[in-house]
Amino acid sequence: MLRACPWLLALLLVPQRAEAGSALDLTGHLKLFSISTFPVEPEGESLPSGALSASGSSVVDSRLKLLWRPKRKLRFELHPTITLSQGATATGLSTGVSRSGGELLPLTNDLIDDPGLQLTARLDRATARWDVKRLRLTLGRQPVTFGKGRLFTPLDLVAPFSPTTLDSSFKPGVDAFRADLFQGMSGRFTLLGAYLNRPGQDYDDWQLKNATLVANAKGSVGDNWEFEGFAGLLFDEPVLGTSVFYNGGTVGIYGDLNITLSDDPFGRLVLGAQYKPTAKTFLTLEAYAQSLGANEPVDYLEQASGPRYQRGELTQLGRFYAALIGSYELTPLLALSGAVLSNLMDPSVLLMPSLNWNVANNASVSVGCLAGLGARPKLSATTSSDPLLELRSEYGSVPFSAFVQAAFYF
Repeated sequence: MLRACPWLLALLLVPQRAEAGSALDLTGHLKLFSISTFPVEPEGESLPSGALSASGSSVVDSRLKLLWRPKRKLRFELHPTITLSQGATATGLSTGVSRSGGELLPLTNDLIDDPGLQLTARLDRATARWDVKRLRLTLGRQPVTFGKGRLFTPLDLVAPFSPTTLDSSFKPGVDAFRADLFQGMSGRFTLLGAYLNRPGQDYDDWQLKNATLVANAKGSVGDNWEFEGFAGLLFDEPVLGTSVFYNGGTVGIYGDLNITLSDDPFGRLVLGAQYKPTAKTFLTLEAYAQSLGANEPVDYLEQASGPRYQRGELTQLGRFYAALIGSYELTPLLALSGAVLSNLMDPSVLLMPSLNWNVANNASVSVGCLAGLGARPKLSATTSSDPLLELRSEYGSVPFSAFVQAAFYF
């Protein structure tokens, strides 16, 4: 019954009448995305006429945000969402609103599931939170984030965003129990248990190896330094990590380190610096390395087929990267922003500029594109009827995509 009607829990938790002294907030948004994609023409063997053609897709996402605080120490939060997707999303480009995190309870329902049209209803947030003194307990579907990285996030292991996500304002919620113990102004110790079922897995086939267990602690030293320690178990693999942040006023420096103790241990590291040279300009520079990446572009396709990439734990195919993120306020209502990613070993570059217009206090419009620069893929003749595709750079293989995004808030 719960699988057939994922909104039953929402109906049960929504209060019929707010009690005297309680607080009930109801807000939401409507977001629209339109994406045009132009594939990269490979070198070498020619493809049949019409094999590569421009395509388009659109996404309409609606979210209702309900927050009920019957008492000062108790709060319930629900975010039912309905997402309509038409067409295939561009390779390498994600809207960020049509994803779903791990589910212990089947609170996602595909109302329409056709190749060219999908309509999905999902309860993306469903939490009960209790605060008592320095202890906070949160149970239910919630977002989980650790670490300081902006584009490269080695410590953000639970449903992370890829660097090419258009809208990262709402991270997919996962079913979890979280306990936070606060100490002073900045100290915190966290215990977390979350469930991350694999795609296609039956909800009745609950497996302990799909549970994520995390212990995280952070605190500050002096006025400028913040440190974080991380220990967890993700998909039956121990993970250790640490994070550091230095606040120097106009300059901030941070870093995240992840060591995964699998059968073939590997590490991931990001170092970043953020700088605000003027009141209208903000810049962030990141350098990223992962020991698990492929050494040569010819191995990228095999790398992308691995389980860590299929479940979204990893997105970069190589080993060494650099990125520059920036924004500049042209007028109080108009801002230019974007990012430049570079695979340092190909080499190849990915450009992601955008222009953002605050139409009103509750509405915004953005236009932009995603463009890859680098060696194009190559088609080679084989003994079979199908030619062999060989990638010669990571970002040189990404299709050019242009997008328009509009958001309305209430």
